[in-house]
Amino acid sequence: MAGPRFALQDTELGGQQIKKGDMILPVSKSANRDELQFANPEELDITRKINRHLAFGYGIHMCLGAPLARIEADVAFTTLLTRMPNLRLNIPREDVTWHYSLVSRELAALPVAF
Repeated sequence: MAGPRFALQDTELGGQQIKKGDMILPVSKSANRDELQFANPEELDITRKINRHLAFGYGIHMCLGAPLARIEADVAFTTLLTRMPNLRLNIPREDVTWHYSLVSRELAALPVAF
């Protein structure tokens, strides 16, 4: 989540009137769920091509550790699935519980079997 911003002029955004000087809190995680940019944005699709998401920032604000994080994730998941090829969700998918906040979306638990 970016720090507060202040409107430089009166405007309307998504049907909401914003007056000059109003404080705005941009929530960049919502940009990664834009249906105009991503097919099925709420679905985990490990084959999805990286397509303008903001998980590691953008441009001059790009996270320096992004390439390392991607390599670590690749090694971790490849190793996990190689060692546990029968790993599977142990409850119906619709019973998975999530906790939501302005800055994150977290699993309450992930019951698995292997």
